[in-house]
Amino acid sequence: MGNFVHHNIGGIIAGTSCGVIGYMYASIPLSDSISAGVLCYISSLLPDIDSPVSKPAEFIVNVCSALVPALLFSYFSDYHLRPSSYITLAMVGYLATGFLIKQIIRRITVHRGIIHSIPMAVLWGATVFILLRKEDTFIQNSMTLSAIAGFVVHLLIDELFSVVDISGGTFMPKRSFGTALKLTGMSGISTVLMYVFLSVILWYCFVILP
Repeated sequence: MGNFVHHNIGGIIAGTSCGVIGYMYASIPLSDSISAGVLCYISSLLPDIDSPVSKPAEFIVNVCSALVPALLFSYFSDYHLRPSSYITLAMVGYLATGFLIKQIIRRITVHRGIIHSIPMAVLWGATVFILLRKEDTFIQNSMTLSAIAGFVVHLLIDELFSVVDISGGTFMPKRSFGTALKLTGMSGISTVLMYVFLSVILWYCFVILP
């Protein structure tokens, strides 16, 4: 599978592409195009959040800790909260992401499990869609697609590095082939829970939000 350098480069290329395409061909404002590119880049690192304690995993959590408060601000923008409430919201979002979620993921996930899958990419996109529900519909959809694209780019890179194993001049698929672009986890329970949660989130996106 690809290492952190590969995913970092892939994320930068994917994020830059999203930003440029959005600005030049979809007439998305420059600030929103940059945001879409950054979101795509961050999303390209997310699948490895289920890795053991490592610098890449710590980097991902730290980036998400900064991203979550920003998304929460957008979600609660119509509630006209007081400045003190926004400070509290930022602190809660930062701490919940940087500590609580990290601890939960470390205890209930395994590397290349259900977090590292296509359903999780859709779930992440749906989460962004919900958090940006106050944005213009076109911008909301663009951000959602950028988030999903970045996540899938990570899976594609892992799958690419799993296709062949160069050994003695013979090209052979690695044992990890097929473990990146998958639709299920390593256990039936995690798979069922993922699809139940994903169904609820998608139902909220398509039935409640409109």
